[in-house]
Amino acid sequence: MPVYIAEPREPDGRRQLAVAAVFVVLALTLNVLPPGGQRWISGAVRVTVLAPFLWTQGQLQQARVQATEATNLQARVDSLATALLSLGSLSEENRRLRALLGLQAGGQRAVVAASAIRSASPGSEGTFILDKGRRSGIEAGDPILAWDGLVGLVIETHEQSAVGMDWTNPLFRASAMTEDGTIYGIVEPVPGTFREDDRLRFNGAPYSSNIEPSTEIQASGLGGVYPRGVRIGTVDSVAEEDAGWRKSYWIQPAVIPASVTHVLVVVRDGSTSGPQGDLRIDIDSTLFELDVPTLDTTGGTESGPPTGDR
Repeated sequence: MPVYIAEPREPDGRRQLAVAAVFVVLALTLNVLPPGGQRWISGAVRVTVLAPFLWTQGQLQQARVQATEATNLQARVDSLATALLSLGSLSEENRRLRALLGLQAGGQRAVVAASAIRSASPGSEGTFILDKGRRSGIEAGDPILAWDGLVGLVIETHEQSAVGMDWTNPLFRASAMTEDGTIYGIVEPVPGTFREDDRLRFNGAPYSSNIEPSTEIQASGLGGVYPRGVRIGTVDSVAEEDAGWRKSYWIQPAVIPASVTHVLVVVRDGSTSGPQGDLRIDIDSTLFELDVPTLDTTGGTESGPPTGDR
């Protein structure tokens, strides 16, 4: 019977050493390549070998983001439903009061939902692009709102896009008041050392005023730009005091512009009809304003026409 002899095999140690040597040579070669060559090789690896892994990671990240957004969206919907239930009776009472005072009915406001796109180019700080424009009824000067409050203003429009500025823009100004409507002033931005340090300041308050911290500051509607009652922020502390003249207060903004991705543009002409598919919500302007009758010096009360948002 012939003797069985096993086939000679290459030692595993030698094979592993050869593989290790190949990787060391590749690493040294990549290390001495110019930056352009390194970027080209890394890009080629990402779109070939690593493509399935990167796709899986992206899908997992997107699923986590969608789960978080769904939770936040549900909380906002619940809060909105509660607010609408409480505002139903307020709207009816407002209409009855206008009828008793002989005031004209408030006009209707239309709101167009849009996405805010930030540009990373130098000089574009404080501005953003909207994916809706004149075709949706948006015009320059329309206020831009978010869920939490005031964002800014439309400054330029095109057929299917628009450019808006937020409150960090040096040109931003808004007539404001305290929540109870007793103290009025102007809100303006104050740039910080870094973009994250930008703040708002409430100027023009009487020197005798004493606004407590956490007091809500809202748009007053003076000038007819921003709807009355839109939230701007809350008082943080006293900024300046001019003896016998005025005070100014630091404001904690209600909206952080860098985190805003979806906005609502308040269209001036509520009768403008956008294309099919645009989200348009009619808002009764009586929720934002309450006009009082003008007094006739000859006697009696004369009900003058509303003077717009105040």
